[in-house]
Amino acid sequence: MRDIQFFDSGVTEGQASAELIDRLSAVTLTDVEADAIMLPVRPRVGTKGTSVTVLTNHFKTSLDGKKVLYQYDVCISEDNGRPIDKLPMAKARVIVAAALAQAEGAGISKLPVAFDGQKNLFTINDTSLGGTRTLTARLEVVRGRASAAGAKGTAAEKSFDEYQVKLQVVGERRISDIVNYVVGRDASAKPQDAINALDVVLKEEALKQYKEIGRSKFFSPLNPTTIFNGLFHAYRGFFQSLRPTQSGLTLNVDQAVAAVMREQPLVEFVAALLGMQGPPLSLIHI
Repeated sequence: MRDIQFFDSGVTEGQASAELIDRLSAVTLTDVEADAIMLPVRPRVGTKGTSVTVLTNHFKTSLDGKKVLYQYDVCISEDNGRPIDKLPMAKARVIVAAALAQAEGAGISKLPVAFDGQKNLFTINDTSLGGTRTLTARLEVVRGRASAAGAKGTAAEKSFDEYQVKLQVVGERRISDIVNYVVGRDASAKPQDAINALDVVLKEEALKQYKEIGRSKFFSPLNPTTIFNGLFHAYRGFFQSLRPTQSGLTLNVDQAVAAVMREQPLVEFVAALLGMQGPPLSLIHI
């Protein structure tokens, strides 16, 4: 550092500050490999001062470093093989679950899997699905059909929609990457992929009892609170996410509230929005 001279002799303090800002703004890390950047490990905890008890919404988890999650890429297509680009996450989960349940093969129907509703599926067993496998899902659909002349209402017509689900293994997510990172054994480890996989697994369990609204926010569909003159239902729920800390991997849980528009006729919605006791008899009563 002694051989580096930032400023020419004779410059004023203001000129030096401006020149320093210009030179520092030109410094980049584009030539530095990401693997070469290592975060220092905390040597020890503090011992001086007054100790206090702090309550947090982080819960410590225990991990088995020997476990491996196998990641599969999921592609859902129509029965003619044409891929479906955009599909609601809830429907995608139904299709993938049906494909696994209806699969012909040892152990596939009972294989524990976690699907994010988009492109990623995780499982702890890579032998049942193999490297690449295409499954077929048949979903029963009830469609309304116009009744005969003179009859009221519609007649239900049952049919089946078929989908092809292609699963292709793309990688392994080792839990040891998380363990080595949080204990400081390997500061260069990149555990985020494994953490994301565990987040999907936790979400799979939460979806068995709760509805997902937003990202990683789960709500109970029972006993909502009616708010804003009956226009909306307020659902109580929780947010969850895994976070790496110096104490290990923790589960961050927090409360959440979601407001959803209540299903009702448009006339009743407008009446409630305007603060009226009931629907107007005519336009002159508005």
